[in-house]
This record gives sequence, structure tokens and C-alpha cells, in this order.
Amino acid sequence: MISTPMPWIRQLEQFVAPGSLTKGRNYFRSGAVEIHKASADRVEATVKGGGRYWVVLDLDVDLQAVVASCTCPHYDDGNLCKHIWASLEAAEAEGQLSQIAEMDHATILTKIEYSEDDDEFDQLGELDEEDDDFGYRRHRTSTHQHRGPQDRRK
Repeated sequence: MISTPMPWIRQLEQFVAPGSLTKGRNYFRSGAVEIHKASADRVEATVKGGGRYWVVLDLDVDLQAVVASCTCPHYDDGNLCKHIWASLEAAEAEGQLSQIAEMDHATILTKIEYSEDDDEFDQLGELDEEDDDFGYRRHRTSTHQHRGPQDRRK
């Protein structure tokens, strides 16, 4: 029996809250996503909804992760938002982020989590004890607090 590999976008669904998936799909289907720059490993887009938000998606093939950021307030609290999901849907539909095919077990992280993971390597570059058996982190629920403008200048 020949099996068809699951599209990468479907592999990532498990890491995103159901509300963000549904709303992000609706934004994508309604044409609210505009991709400005795209390549095999990066997408820059804007999503129009209640406002206009900038989304950046980067692939880290070594970590086997999509690293995502958005300018919306929901993302500031460490969440994978509907704008990120809408941008992922658009990227997949346009055949962007093709390097994701090199990943066996793709995951998705916020840029906030990705930056924190840099701090969790010791001086020899070894992974800490919270890493899974494959040597990379799976998305986890973030406990980040909203930072005020004074904290962002640091």
C-alpha cells in the first residue's frame, strides 16, 4: 500500500489553538493575507483583519521548526495567533517555505520561544534536559507576561 505524505501545513495544526486555526483559515480564504517577500525558508506578509499586522515566518531546518512572529497583541503574550496561521496557509498555497520538506517532524515556535531556547544551551552547545529524544523542542504553552514599551527597549 502506498501512502501519501501528510502536507506540512497539516502537521503543524497540532501546535496551534483551534480558534487561531479557524480564524486564520477564514482570513486566508477571504484574501486578507498579502505576501511581500517569500523564499524556500522565509515569508514576510501582512494580514488585514481588525488591524494590519506584519508576520514573519522563518525555517530553522536544524531545529526542524517554523519560527513565527507577528505584530499583534495576542502574539505579544507568547501565542501563535490567527495571523501567523493565515500566513502559513498562504505560504503553503503559493508553494513557499519549500525547505520544510527536509524536516521529518516539523514543529512551530514563536520567535519569543526561539530566542529563549538560545539561552538554554550550555557553553558546549549541548541541549538541556527538556529537549525531546529527537534533539529539538516541541511547541509548548508559553507563560510569558505582556511586556510594556519600557521593557522592549532593552
